[in-house]
Amino acid sequence: MLSQNMTIPTKNGAISAIAFDAQNNASNDDTSPDENCALVLLHDVHGLDEATQQAAAHLADLGYAVVAPDLFAYNPPVAVEGKELDEAALLDYASTLSDSRAVEEALAAIEMLAQNNDSSTRIGVVGFGWGGAIALMAASHDSRVRVAANIGGTISYPVLSPQRPGSPLNFVANLEGALFAAFAGHDACTPHNEIERLRARLVEHDKKGEVKTYDATARFWRDEQNPATRALWLRLENFLNDYLREDPEAAFTAPQELPEDGYPNDASRLHA
Repeated sequence: MLSQNMTIPTKNGAISAIAFDAQNNASNDDTSPDENCALVLLHDVHGLDEATQQAAAHLADLGYAVVAPDLFAYNPPVAVEGKELDEAALLDYASTLSDSRAVEEALAAIEMLAQNNDSSTRIGVVGFGWGGAIALMAASHDSRVRVAANIGGTISYPVLSPQRPGSPLNFVANLEGALFAAFAGHDACTPHNEIERLRARLVEHDKKGEVKTYDATARFWRDEQNPATRALWLRLENFLNDYLREDPEAAFTAPQELPEDGYPNDASRLHA
C-alpha cells in the first residue's frame, strides 16, 4: 500500500494528512483505479489511528485515491493528569471542537483534490463516527461532492452551542449528491427515531440516498472481523460504484450475490 504524509492548506493554517494511492486489483474490473474518482476520508474521535488508516487503505484497495486529513491537527487531544485518553475522554474532547472549523478543513481537502485533478473528477467524502456528521455537513457546502457517507455519525444535537450551532440533519436539504448513512442498531447515542428522521428528511427534500441499520453495537466498524463490518464495507463499495464511478442518474443494479443481512430491504433504499 502506497501512502504518503502531506499537508493541506486551510485558511487557519496547514493541517497534516495522509494520502493513499488507488490500488489496482487485476482480478476485478470493478475495483481497478478510476482516475476520475477520489475520496476524502474523515476520521472518528480516535483520529488518524491504525483503524482509520486501515479504512483509508481499504478504500484505496477499491480503486480510489484517498486523502485523510487530521482534523485534530490544530488542537490535538491531551490526556489530563491521572486520566487516560479512553473513548469517553475522546468523545468529550470532540464535543468541544467547532463544527465550523472541522467542516472548513474537510472542504479544504475537497478543494485540494479538485485542484490536483481535472474538472471531470468525481469526489466523495466518507466519514466514520464523529467524522460522519462532518462529512454530511461538508458535502452540503460543496456541489462537487457526488457522494457523502455518514457512518455512525450524529444526526441531531440535543443541545446547540457555539461549537455546534446546527444539527447535521438540517444540512440534508442542501446536498447535491447521494447520501449513504449507516448506523449500529444497538447504539444509545443514535436512537431509532433519529434514524427515521434522517430517512424522512431525505424523502422530504427529494434526495437520493440510503439509510442502513446494522445489528451491531457502537463503532462496530473498528472490528474488521465483525460480520456487520464486512456487510457494511460491501454495501459501501456498491454504493460508491453506483453514485461515484457511474452516472449518478443511472438506475441501481442489484449485486449478483447478497449476504443474508448485508443489504438493505426496499424500505431502507430511498430514491425519492
